[in-house]
Amino acid sequence: MGTEEFISGEINKLLDKLPLAANINYIIMKQNYLLNYSNKYWNRYLRFLIITVVLFQLSSSCNNKQENFVKSFDNSLIEYSVAGNGKPALVFIHGGLGCNKYVWYKQTPYFQDKYKVVTLSLAGHGNSKSNRTDYTMESFGEDVAAVVNKLQLENVILVGHSLGGLVCIEAAKILQDKVVGIIGIDCLNEFELIWQDEFIQGFLNWFMPDTKEKVGNMIREMFTAETDSALVELTVNQFSSVDSSVFFNELDYWMHYQNEKFLNTVQKLEVPIACIHNGDNVLTVETNKKYNSEFTGVKMDSLLHFFIISYPELVNPEIENTIQNILRN
Repeated sequence: MGTEEFISGEINKLLDKLPLAANINYIIMKQNYLLNYSNKYWNRYLRFLIITVVLFQLSSSCNNKQENFVKSFDNSLIEYSVAGNGKPALVFIHGGLGCNKYVWYKQTPYFQDKYKVVTLSLAGHGNSKSNRTDYTMESFGEDVAAVVNKLQLENVILVGHSLGGLVCIEAAKILQDKVVGIIGIDCLNEFELIWQDEFIQGFLNWFMPDTKEKVGNMIREMFTAETDSALVELTVNQFSSVDSSVFFNELDYWMHYQNEKFLNTVQKLEVPIACIHNGDNVLTVETNKKYNSEFTGVKMDSLLHFFIISYPELVNPEIENTIQNILRN
């Protein structure tokens, strides 16, 4: 059998397995196996095929998740998924840089057997629609509240990555006693952080022109060198296509919210806040406790920002430990 016939046969086997696929790791493993037998032409073709197949897998939600939409306060349609039926409910909130609910695909299968797992895409992200021009943390908090209220959830733990941590704070303010805890993943680590105006403007200007390319490059830098390159490119392709007006608007509001509103809001919340933090940045536990007396923080190794994707075997157990700590209090 020639190389092309062998590759074609393996591709057909892969496609036949796709409807049953529950984990991207299988696809990556097959890709690496196949590439050992391929020449340069097939190498390029297979990488394109594998990326296409896995993106289809992600968008098709092959983890027994129910796909739904709910209207937010401004009639923006918010896409959300539900997996599992346990208690409490875990509501996972993605960050910026064009992310959406699929960033949590390595957490959903891990937690859905024990908890009710809810993921959502904020307005203007993923398949969610938007009627707004201002992408504020307050409006994103309303998106989360709309999903929680639609599902009539009680005893909710909000889990946010990056910008999603600030969204958790706003959502908790709206939902009040429906929320029993907040977990920030690589966020909520330094409550008194202040972004200087010069930095904010310089940061925003850096992304112009060629915004999509620069967002993609920034995402690549948020993975360790050991991360499978195909997995990195999957993430870039999935998350770097956000509308530039949404991207710049939410970044601006994100940093100004941290400067002007965060501390006043967080100190009024009566729920424990926890942080699971990438070891590259500061974690100010004692300072944070001045604003949330039950604050706890775990500082992991330097795994970079998207460690929820690249190192789920390390992050997921820490999330579980943090959930149990919250429930014991």
